[in-house]
Amino acid sequence: MRKEFNYFMPTKIVFGNDCIDKVEECIKKYGINKLCLITDSFLAETSFGQKLIESISGVKVFTEVEINPGIQSINACAQKIKEWDCDGIIALGGGSSIDTAKAASVCALSGESIHKYLDGNPEKIEIKNTLPVIAIPTTSGTGSEVSQYAVITDEKSLRKDSITSEHIYPKVSIVDPVLTTGLSVRLTIATGLDVLSHAMESMFSKIRNSFTEILALEAIRTVFQWLPVCVKEPENIEARGEMAFASTLAGIAMSHCCGTLPHGLGCPLSGHFGVPHGLAVGVLQKYGILSMEHTCDEECQRIVSFVNPGENCKREEAGEILLQMIDELFNTIGCEKDLKEYHLDEEGIERMVEDAVIHGCTGLHPVEITKEDIRNIYYKLKG
Repeated sequence: MRKEFNYFMPTKIVFGNDCIDKVEECIKKYGINKLCLITDSFLAETSFGQKLIESISGVKVFTEVEINPGIQSINACAQKIKEWDCDGIIALGGGSSIDTAKAASVCALSGESIHKYLDGNPEKIEIKNTLPVIAIPTTSGTGSEVSQYAVITDEKSLRKDSITSEHIYPKVSIVDPVLTTGLSVRLTIATGLDVLSHAMESMFSKIRNSFTEILALEAIRTVFQWLPVCVKEPENIEARGEMAFASTLAGIAMSHCCGTLPHGLGCPLSGHFGVPHGLAVGVLQKYGILSMEHTCDEECQRIVSFVNPGENCKREEAGEILLQMIDELFNTIGCEKDLKEYHLDEEGIERMVEDAVIHGCTGLHPVEITKEDIRNIYYKLKG
């Protein structure tokens, strides 16, 4: 019997090669008169960045996007939007630009600090209204262009927090695979592993449902097939399109299911040690599966059978087979399996343990995770 579920996804998705050309059509639809483009300084100077800027009359450009958007930078962005009297936002970039745009769209209207809306704030206030956001992702990974979350770092504690609201879904997501062909191999790997993580964790989350499982399974299958091609042939537009599609599917699934142990432990790794988010959650997938023991054998079997239809996979062996598949994927794409190069230290690990144990995603893991479990995993990653 299928579980009850609620599904809501108000973002219009425009998908296809060169569909960035449809941005003006989207602007007109929402009656936006004065736009703020939020991006980083590198993307603003690319050919497609310049073309976008030149095509929008009177556009204001904010390029001070941080890799891990912090409270201060988001408040500064919102202040600029207010000063410029903008009534709409375009976000061009990866998760950092899109999360900055979504968060700033709240504060630019309310005049409040983004801190007041953080999920970790015991006195947080409800998000009631936002400026419209048009998201144009340039990576295939974060899924922020189709989610109700924005990840924000507290610069003082280095803790990664988030805001959550149906109001911060972008109005439109323009997913143009052509924009991802210039990604470096390292960024392709990190963002590709983020896609895999969103999809895998959506399969295991306590709040998973039949609808999101279908999206997650297709995303997982696509990553296993096409991420190695993207790494080997960066300008292969078919492969880039498949990964962009997988990212969209996984982002929608994750938005409804949240993450599990890998995201709960991965966010502190990014906040405290600067580990790229996709790499952090990617290397943690193994530990998420190992920690479940045989709790989710059925889900593991579904994944293995969906990715490899000819695989004669017994339920009790599915977890081990899935671990082997992940290990082979890492070998194929040339990705490290630990975080030795980030020099995790004892003091930092203890801080991360405290952050991870209260992270919302950790609580959605299908089995209970203790501080000692978390500590042991971090020490294994330390190498």
